[in-house]
Amino acid sequence: SASWCPPCKHFTPLLKKFVETLQSFGETSLKVIFISSDQGEHDMWKYMYDAHGDWLALAYSCREGKERLERQYQVSGIPQLVVIDSVGRWAVRDARGEVMAAVSGSSTQILTTFMKWKAAAGASTNSSPTSAPPAAAPCNQLPVGIRVRVRGLTGAPENNGLEGTVGSYDSERGRYVVEFG
Repeated sequence: SASWCPPCKHFTPLLKKFVETLQSFGETSLKVIFISSDQGEHDMWKYMYDAHGDWLALAYSCREGKERLERQYQVSGIPQLVVIDSVGRWAVRDARGEVMAAVSGSSTQILTTFMKWKAAAGASTNSSPTSAPPAAAPCNQLPVGIRVRVRGLTGAPENNGLEGTVGSYDSERGRYVVEFG
């Protein structure tokens, strides 16, 4: 990404919202590493201060590393977001498109997208190492048993903000059944 790039200026706040939504649910395992295509180090740091979340960054002076990563992950334009696994293998190629789609929806879509990324990267989707693993679910659905905070309900707004457990997914209606208490 770069501060001079209009599509980057549009996408960066969406990525920030995506990450902050995950963090609001207690999910802190996602690490964003910013690789700047700015024209100077000052521009990079100003862009990070003004628009980014609390992200990691490749040192601006590490231009060889930037070029190597661009080749490795086939960066042909910016902004680009790549999800990699714990050893640097490509897990999700069009993560930018997935972030844009998820953020335009609900926090459930953001969580679902993140769970899909974790599965693609070979990570456990179980956030608590001592609890029983959640029931199996397709990668585009939240697993049964996962804790969620309900937001964005129009039919039952009194439930917005409550925490519950995913009981099931109604595929006909495209809705989750969340159990409270």
